[in-house]
Amino acid sequence: MLHKLLPHLFLLLTLEQLCPGQVSTSSYGGSIPTAIAAAKSGTVLVNRSYSSGATINIRSNMTVNCLPGVTVTQTDPTKDVFAMLPGTVNATLSNCKTIGGNNGIAGYGLNFFSITGNTFTVWHGGIRIGASSFNGLITGNRVIMGAANCLDPVFLEDIGATVAIEQNVIDNMGCQRSGTDGSHGLAVHTFSGAATRIIIRDNWFMQGGTNFAIEVTQNGTGLVIESCLIDGNHVTLGAVANGGISLGGSNRCSITNNYVNLNRFTPSIAGFEIVNSLNAVFTGNHVWGGGPNSFALSCDTSSGTRGSANDLGGYVVIANSGTFKGVTDLSWNTFTENLVTIPPGSTNPHAILLQCNVMLCFARNNVVSLNTLRGLDIPNSVGIYLQDDFGVIDGTQVFKNLISGFPVKFDQGSNVTNTDQ
Repeated sequence: MLHKLLPHLFLLLTLEQLCPGQVSTSSYGGSIPTAIAAAKSGTVLVNRSYSSGATINIRSNMTVNCLPGVTVTQTDPTKDVFAMLPGTVNATLSNCKTIGGNNGIAGYGLNFFSITGNTFTVWHGGIRIGASSFNGLITGNRVIMGAANCLDPVFLEDIGATVAIEQNVIDNMGCQRSGTDGSHGLAVHTFSGAATRIIIRDNWFMQGGTNFAIEVTQNGTGLVIESCLIDGNHVTLGAVANGGISLGGSNRCSITNNYVNLNRFTPSIAGFEIVNSLNAVFTGNHVWGGGPNSFALSCDTSSGTRGSANDLGGYVVIANSGTFKGVTDLSWNTFTENLVTIPPGSTNPHAILLQCNVMLCFARNNVVSLNTLRGLDIPNSVGIYLQDDFGVIDGTQVFKNLISGFPVKFDQGSNVTNTDQ
């Protein structure tokens, strides 16, 4: 008999340690909503499978924990399986396996929330959190998308601050659709609010949607995304997509130690994209397996980027291709000690391209140094090329790069000024 009680005792002891005096346990015996109402707070142990067309709301100071073998099914595809309502504090959903529904779980206006160890097999979206939610942990979940034209498996909108998304497995191979507005694997967007101190770490993605597997970006009137970390993630493309990881509209964010397998596809944009951002750190990342003419990195209309010690199987472009929220600057970027290898079958003429191609572009004091470039001996190809179609490229430092497989190691357009090499 004792062995049957041990899981319950463990849960009770853990919760008692975290929230003394708040333990109230109710085993599910008829419906999960009934058990939640009876518990009021504490832990609800779901020990039998459940199917309903209604959304299950998790209250403040409550943990809903599903025991092994339990499945929770939402029969209405327009409704979420679980929800945390605005104002919910200290709520957890753990170890549940859900099927169907609009989202596996959705919540807005949360504080101290946790979504851990669940498996969401859904038709439209997996985890959707937004509208000023703070102090959250989303970890150890598996999200499997099950229908064409579905939404992002994990979507965080105007999330607030201090949210970690770690060690999840995200598979949206069932979500393929046409157009570049297709599914991300994980999206963190600001539209009218903020996203600060967001951590995206050690997640695994099989990217079947046509957008980036990870996209962290500012949209609309949203605030600049501050002090985020994208670290140790693994992305494999399962279809032609924009690319692996995109960071936009940010300040003081880091992209470190990530792995992007292009899986013989040529991305629409690049393995990694940094756009309209300030003071980004891009270090220790890897891109490989790309089709012909794949771009490994696009650093677009950004300043203060520090890119070093990356292994990039594909072309690199540091450019200003448009005006983003009135910003046209492309200055003080440093690209040093990287390995750039051109994919087989490629025909593009430049390994690293620093380019101004819109009016009012200012590209000043950029550094390209100590890199190793490996080309394919394409006729007239150039290892490093500075191209000024419009605007100003001035004060660039290009030195001590080891360049092979390019008939021309360095060249620059006629309007480029004060290059130090």
